[in-house]
Amino acid sequence: PANAEEARRIIGGYVRHYNTERLHSAIDYVTPADRLAGKHLAIVAERDRKLEAARERRAECRRGARNAERRPASSPEPLDSHP
Repeated sequence: PANAEEARRIIGGYVRHYNTERLHSAIDYVTPADRLAGKHLAIVAERDRKLEAARERRAECRRGARNAERRPASSPEPLDSHP
């Protein structure tokens, strides 16, 4: 920084980012601001709900793919099948 005012601006931006945007692994990947505001439990619960829903969708896709593999392929009609 060229002067004290520029240093304050740079450090202030860093502190805002650190406290309000950056997710912290030590506090369940929420921001310190959310943690201090008491929002962390709702954030973690919503994240867990979304992850469980995604797991269920993937499992459903895998079940569908396995069922499709197990179905016998229908034999095509012969092209010249005249009575």
